[in-house]
Amino acid sequence: MIPVDLYTAAGCLGGERMRALLVRTGCSVRPRDLFAQLLSRDDLKQLAGMAGGVRHLLSTQAPRYRERGLGVHALDRDRPASSG
Repeated sequence: MIPVDLYTAAGCLGGERMRALLVRTGCSVRPRDLFAQLLSRDDLKQLAGMAGGVRHLLSTQAPRYRERGLGVHALDRDRPASSG
């Protein structure tokens, strides 16, 4: 069986619930703590492609997103995000 990559963070209740559900259904789970193991640019590109675009990876309602002034820029899949 191919393991399921589970991207989560320590203490994330949703991540723990998903891991438990996957294990109960017989899946092999490879958890990845997004804060302990940061994603590379290539990781982000791959996940964005799987999710249907960058906008599906971000919570634009999150305080940190708004604090950084990112809410004023529309996400555009044809324009790369600035590196920082």
